[in-house]
Amino acid sequence: TDVSETQFGFRRGLGAQETLFTFNLLVQRCLDVNQDVYACFIDYNKALDEVRHDELMNIVKDKHLDHRDLMIISNLYYKQRATICIDQQTSEEMEIRNRV
Repeated sequence: TDVSETQFGFRRGLGAQETLFTFNLLVQRCLDVNQDVYACFIDYNKALDEVRHDELMNIVKDKHLDHRDLMIISNLYYKQRATICIDQQTSEEMEIRNRV
């Protein structure tokens, strides 16, 4: 499977140091030209844990986030789809209905 050039994980010679360097460079360039910088950091270490998305969204809504921020978070989970790749064979795409 090809990994996007914008992804640092699972690419030879690219790791946390290169990621932080690139992020810092991007932030500095944005600040130099008075450009807003938005970043979202997600810890995928627990990606296979069961997360009740409906409960998560209720908690997030209670924090009174800006509608735009709420939509970004919601879109991470709404109608997720996935394929499974084993030995270079890819399954049909399917909807993730309940939990990751």
